[in-house]
Amino acid sequence: MYRPLPSAKPSARTQVARSTPNSSISVRTPTRLRSLIGSAFRPSIDLGVGDDTTTAALNVEFAFHFRSAQAWNVFAGGGPGLNIIKTGGETNAQPGLNLLLGLAHEDGLFVEVKAGVLDSPRLRLGVGYQFRFR
Repeated sequence: MYRPLPSAKPSARTQVARSTPNSSISVRTPTRLRSLIGSAFRPSIDLGVGDDTTTAALNVEFAFHFRSAQAWNVFAGGGPGLNIIKTGGETNAQPGLNLLLGLAHEDGLFVEVKAGVLDSPRLRLGVGYQFRFR
C-alpha cells in the first residue's frame, strides 16, 4: 500500500547545506514541479563561498520519489549542471553532473546527499525544510 502523491502542483522549497571538502556553505532555492508518477523536475542554483573560492552551480535535476505508506520516503536522482567558479579574480565555467539520494518527510523535513562528477563539487550534505506554497 502506498500514499498517492499530490497532483502536478508547483511547490517551492529552500535548503541550506554544508559542502565538503572545500568548507563552503550552499544555499538552494529550487522550484519543484511534481508529476503524477512521482518524479520531480528540480532546477536550482547552489552558491558556495569558502577557501578563497566562490562557486555558483546552475543545476537541472530530476528526482524520483519512492512512495510508501510511511511518513518518510526515499528519493533518488541526478542531472547536469554548469559550475561557475571564481578563484583569485579568475572566473571559469565548467560542466558537471550530480547524483543525489535522500529522505523526505511528508511534513516537509528532508535530508539529502549529493555527489558530483566531472567539475561539480564532490560531496554535499543537506538538511532542509520544504515550504509548500499552494
